[in-house]
Amino acid sequence: RLADRVRSPLALYGALELAAAALAAVSPWVLDAGVGLPEAGRWAVAVAALAPAILLMGGSLPALTRWLAGTLDELTGAVSGLAAANAGGAALGALAAGFWLTPAFGIAGGLRLAAGVNAAAAVAALVLARKMPAPAARAEGAPSGPPPFSPLLAAALAGCVTILLETAWIRLLGLSLGSTVNAFSLMTAAFIIGISAGAFAV
Repeated sequence: RLADRVRSPLALYGALELAAAALAAVSPWVLDAGVGLPEAGRWAVAVAALAPAILLMGGSLPALTRWLAGTLDELTGAVSGLAAANAGGAALGALAAGFWLTPAFGIAGGLRLAAGVNAAAAVAALVLARKMPAPAARAEGAPSGPPPFSPLLAAALAGCVTILLETAWIRLLGLSLGSTVNAFSLMTAAFIIGISAGAFAV
């Protein structure tokens, strides 16, 4: 909804990514606050460290989609293409985090390096937004309300089942690989590659 109202959705994207990068950069200190706490306290600290950045990252794809999709006819291709590119990058990031960033730089160093790359992308988007024209107005007669409830419910149930399967496979891979970090990276990458391939096919 916000992406439909702002003058420059690309600038909104840049702002969201910059804020997410800042939160990622400080998250090691937030997570350190959970050391020594009981399990419930550690969960609360983890949610406090991750949830705001995750919400900001979740807003980035709608902002980019709105920037690209000037008319309703372009919307499907824009969403599918962006979802495929976004998921493909996420799969590479999952593999890099587990097999390179964490072993080479530690968790905190890897987070800060990733935050730096994120901030660079955000600055590039903000600079580009100053040079690019605003997207065309929404096509006449285009629906502006949310989709019907039943497709949303089906999507939510499908997402729930796939995450349950992903979690189970991470546990199984951890037993065979001897490392939950590597198992998590492999399974997450495989899961997201499937999302990227599906978005590309659509």
